[in-house]
Amino acid sequence: MNKCVAWVVVLLAIVSTSVVETAAQGDLSSEPWERIQDPVEVGFSREGLDRVDAYARSLNSHGIVVIVGGRLLFEYGDIEEVSYVASVRKSILSMLYGNYVAEGAIDLDLTLEDLEIDDVDGLLPIEKRATVEDLLTVRSGVFHAASNPGGYLEYAPPRGSQEPGTYMLYANWDFNAAGTIFEQLTGKNIFDAVSTDLAQPLGLQDWNRDRHQKSGDASQSVHLAYHMWFSTRDMARLGELMLREGLWKGEQVIPSDWVKRTVSVFTPSEEMNPSELRGGEFGYGHMWWVWDGPLVPCAFEGAYSANGAYGQYITIIPKLDMVVAHKTVPPRRTSRTHYAGILNRLVAAKITPVCSDPSRPQALDATVHRLEVNLPESVLQTYVGVYQFESGLLITVTVEEGTLWAQATGQDRHQMFAEWEGEFFLKDVDLQASFTKDESGKVVGLVTRKNGRSYVGTRVRN
Repeated sequence: MNKCVAWVVVLLAIVSTSVVETAAQGDLSSEPWERIQDPVEVGFSREGLDRVDAYARSLNSHGIVVIVGGRLLFEYGDIEEVSYVASVRKSILSMLYGNYVAEGAIDLDLTLEDLEIDDVDGLLPIEKRATVEDLLTVRSGVFHAASNPGGYLEYAPPRGSQEPGTYMLYANWDFNAAGTIFEQLTGKNIFDAVSTDLAQPLGLQDWNRDRHQKSGDASQSVHLAYHMWFSTRDMARLGELMLREGLWKGEQVIPSDWVKRTVSVFTPSEEMNPSELRGGEFGYGHMWWVWDGPLVPCAFEGAYSANGAYGQYITIIPKLDMVVAHKTVPPRRTSRTHYAGILNRLVAAKITPVCSDPSRPQALDATVHRLEVNLPESVLQTYVGVYQFESGLLITVTVEEGTLWAQATGQDRHQMFAEWEGEFFLKDVDLQASFTKDESGKVVGLVTRKNGRSYVGTRVRN
């Protein structure tokens, strides 16, 4: 039995069209999106969209909504279920900032010292020089522990070593403190502001203020996380608002200048930290990931995205007049590589080329283009352990000379290549693997995926 077949056999344990939305083009409201009856009329082939559907069925995608020209081009799965959207919350907070910056309630040049922002065991004098804008662009130079896991704090240089505004590191402390500052300067709770400033004017169909509350370990940081829950169809409305530069049904919900500012490249790809993020397709704006650099295919010039763990995405592609909202309900995951496969297939479904230069790629082939990153051994050690699946199968994960390995009971071991922290793939058996964590940040499980099926394991030994 070859390796690929063997892994399919030993991992078999579990196997796992909704109502369409409404609104006349250019007159979006709380009612469902108007469906595009014939995709050819907006320049897309039905066969190409069928390929998007088939590909999504091979993944862990829970819900997908694709809007073109303000109308529904494509939907998949359950687009009404409300669930956790992870770091997408940060991009939504950036949206909230716009009106208050414009009216002068928030001054982006105020420093942490001006605002009397501090934290557990105190901030350093140099850290207190960070401005509000430094936090929104994660260039504060504050490498304090966050109240919730996530980000790349383990890659941070020593505290106090970086002048605020000069060094970008994707870390949750900046995002959470930006939430504290928003509430301090506006006098509004973040979730109340989402209700009044976004959910009501956009007519979000599934927003529920009552289920939202902050969370985190206050002994680590007093600045708690403001996690949010949205449906896929409501995520699409947020994306449409950004695509229209803050305009909704004739009302300027967010200042146009703010939208342009937040999705402009503030940190180019070559300045991203940790260094493994450099030289790829993304730079960073104000809490938005922005396509940047020479690797960007022409279809994605000017595109930007809100990205969240497990597979939560809101992507705006101006060249296609398109918004893509994607949802994966934890603990299942959709990797960035697989999500890129959805986006690239949507570009491929366009009947006419996006760019006139035939020598330029329209999009990248995500089936062969995978981004491998190097994770420090200290991070790899957190995944070491034995994971038990419902079938009784055990997978043992080990680290050897800086490399992560997985070995199923009675099988050969296979190297695990990192695509992102917590997300790996096994090249020789074409298997995706994602580690899950509990609220404290401890690794508690392993989810593997192959041929559209997911297998969930629980960590039974370290």
